[in-house]
Amino acid sequence: YVFFAGLAVCCGRPVRVAQAEPDEAVTSRPGRALKWAIVGMLVITVAVSHFTLDRGARAFRHICIYSQNGVWTSTILAARRYMNSKLAFTPGICRKLNRALYEEDRLGREMFTYPQIPLGGLLIGQSLDEPFKEDTLLQLGLVDTSQRLAAESVARWGNRPVVYRLLFKIAQVNGDTIGAEECFKVFRKDIGHRSVFASRRARFEETGELIGVADERAIARIRSVREPLELVSPLQGRMVLETLVSQNPRDKMAFEYLMAHYLLTGDLKSFALNIDRITTLDYEYIPSHYVEALTIYYSQTGQWSAIEGLKRDPGIVENCQRFAAIYRQYKDDPVGLGQALAREMPNSYFYYYYAFRQATGQSE
Repeated sequence: YVFFAGLAVCCGRPVRVAQAEPDEAVTSRPGRALKWAIVGMLVITVAVSHFTLDRGARAFRHICIYSQNGVWTSTILAARRYMNSKLAFTPGICRKLNRALYEEDRLGREMFTYPQIPLGGLLIGQSLDEPFKEDTLLQLGLVDTSQRLAAESVARWGNRPVVYRLLFKIAQVNGDTIGAEECFKVFRKDIGHRSVFASRRARFEETGELIGVADERAIARIRSVREPLELVSPLQGRMVLETLVSQNPRDKMAFEYLMAHYLLTGDLKSFALNIDRITTLDYEYIPSHYVEALTIYYSQTGQWSAIEGLKRDPGIVENCQRFAAIYRQYKDDPVGLGQALAREMPNSYFYYYYAFRQATGQSE
């Protein structure tokens, strides 16, 4: 409203001046003034819109911006502010947050300190009718799926530079020079991306090379874990992740996302059967949520999955002892157990499994 009100005022000025003084040199000056007035009104409008957004809306915008630019610590902090604003988490927010937690090596320790959504909060949403800007599927090796979803986003929403940034990564993985040229055309029209991709474009035009020294390692990793799998629904998440882990047993990202999927869906049996894969990866301590899940599994079945050579954090040992005491007290009272965990251990997988799952009508 501020912008259009200001624009309406400014638009009248050059018309009156042109009528009073029809000299060409005189009428050109109001034209320049009009341009500067529009720029000024745009700046004012952006500032007003930023500061009039409520805290939750600003936090949501920051989550999107930081995650798109790979600023993972800031993404997590923005998610914390969003949670403190008491707004409901969406699958898209969960996906961005969980990716940030993984990149900061905190997914297995802090995932359930935030609200989580079992279906659509990890890999792909229940509705594909959104601009596809995330590169998580690409990083997992699902290049074909990532390319298809990005192309669908372009067809539905137009040439959004953020989506073309993902398409450029895919072009690098595929060695697709034609696709890269299309991306550069879009970047040239965008002020922000034009400068960011200027060096890549100059190198490509000079040498024909798509991959610079800074990108070599990341692209080589994606190529090494690439699998010809298609993901069209969040219901396929388990099957796809299990295939990725079986084909690339030393891929830490695929492993952690598979474990996260088991935890989100409460499939502790599959979790316990696959947890020993952790010994082939670079872990010093067993992540705390993993220990909590194994403790629940032990309380239900009496079976403990022994993981040799890895330590447990002293703090999580105390938490497990607290859970065991609460579980013994409320074993036959599911409602009381959920309430006690919400009171005593709200940031744990114990609470998620017993309280959150029961509150949403899911069986154990």
